[in-house]
Amino acid sequence: TYPFTYLNVVECGAPHLLRYLAAACILTRRRIALRRLARVVEQGSTDYSDAFTSFVDALLNNSKFEDASSLVKDIQAAAGSDYFLADAAADIAMSAKKLVFEDYIRVHKTVSINYVAERVGMDIHGTELWLANLIREAKIDAKIDSVAAMVYVSTNKSSVYQRVLEKLESVDRPTL
Repeated sequence: TYPFTYLNVVECGAPHLLRYLAAACILTRRRIALRRLARVVEQGSTDYSDAFTSFVDALLNNSKFEDASSLVKDIQAAAGSDYFLADAAADIAMSAKKLVFEDYIRVHKTVSINYVAERVGMDIHGTELWLANLIREAKIDAKIDSVAAMVYVSTNKSSVYQRVLEKLESVDRPTL
């Protein structure tokens, strides 16, 4: 909640600071902060808009993956030309790509690695590794099929109770 303590002051007095708040939220990839920022961007979109706020709006308010992924280059260019963000421009762009494809994977049941490679601008083998790390970091239940060049997302959500029972059944019980 810390970055949002003085949000009314930022909105009224210095809306250009939303750029830095958006950059921080993108860089840290905190979902709660991104959702709160998306609400603010949606409400005050007529006052201030740039590549960062447009990215947050496209990704979270509109769920337009194509628009959000095309804005990643704009984010990197804007961060590269900004005095305060220039050193972190590559990291911000990579975090933005991760946000886009993390949401994309969560929404779709199957994802083509070729499609992701084309969008990210990497070769297929590098994209496969990148997706494996992304799936691991985001804790998404998915499997990568290297032969078919596809990612299959599991849709069966077991309850916490069921997972605890499964783990308890696999534990060896001591004999009395």
